[in-house]
Amino acid sequence: MSTKNSSNALQVTQKLEIDRNEHKLVALKELNLVLKANPESFIAYKLRGTINLELGLKKEALADLTLATQLNMEDDSAFNLLGISLLALGQKMEALESFSRSIELNPKNQQAFFNRGRARYSLEMKQEAIADFKQAIILDTADNKNKSNKTSQNSGIFYQMGLVKKALVDLQETDRKNLEHRKMVLTK
Repeated sequence: MSTKNSSNALQVTQKLEIDRNEHKLVALKELNLVLKANPESFIAYKLRGTINLELGLKKEALADLTLATQLNMEDDSAFNLLGISLLALGQKMEALESFSRSIELNPKNQQAFFNRGRARYSLEMKQEAIADFKQAIILDTADNKNKSNKTSQNSGIFYQMGLVKKALVDLQETDRKNLEHRKMVLTK
């Protein structure tokens, strides 16, 4: 690829990122209006917390997701998101508790197992982390059985476990399957 093409690709990528962030800021303004009108809106706090996480506003995300989990103590994804914000702020034990609550609410939440594995790994709980990563792989594999055009998250889990070669093999296999699926769809 020429330097000019690389430069153009970088500019397009930067422009897309700026556009995405502008959309997120507009969404935050809208959610602020929703919450002003309805301060008990669980979903608005959860969405605002998610956007804050994506923008790197960790403390704001933590505040919103804490409120979301207080308003709806049965939403596993809110507890998973709360755990992500806690982990980002270095509150590892609290993150571990939040991920565990998410799994308690939904034992098939692959992301919560993966995230709890990350929390446990950061707390030097290696064997427990590996068990969580393995469960995440099992759940991801079961979820992907009939979804041939979904990127496998196993490679990230393998990498987290220190299995770099296995992660690369998984990525190559996923790419191969996605290519086969696209060819099949195009020939129909």
